[in-house]
Amino acid sequence: MKRPVSRLLWVDDDAFHIQPSAEFISSRTQILIDFASDLETAVEKLKETRYDLIISDLIMCGASYRPSDVAYEGLKLYQSLRAGAIDSLHLRSESWYQSIPFVVLTVAESTAQTAFKGSDPHMTVVAKPCSPSTLVRLINRMIKEAA
Repeated sequence: MKRPVSRLLWVDDDAFHIQPSAEFISSRTQILIDFASDLETAVEKLKETRYDLIISDLIMCGASYRPSDVAYEGLKLYQSLRAGAIDSLHLRSESWYQSIPFVVLTVAESTAQTAFKGSDPHMTVVAKPCSPSTLVRLINRMIKEAA
């Protein structure tokens, strides 16, 4: 019997480096992966699809990014979804936004650990680089726990 298909939204502005991991995940799971390269694209995809998990980079160069700024787009997405501050993202109110499993995949692990400090059981921070097999185990565990 085939496992049910899960949907994952992967938000990262560096498609070149995430593609091998995404291909590994797709080849070993029943997970369909959608990609967004910035916060704006992620919001559009969230309007269209109910996801089982979000993976997001912490720091991304969004449309308003200036080289002198650090754009914590992943943090903004997470906080907006968890706080129900979806109006700031122009999303309709959906209760699943507040509990969707969320993985922050980042090179700035210590910054992310501080920024995401709290007791959200549906969120975890993972340091880049991360092995694809570790990601598969983490994704499967988080989706199963949230079900």
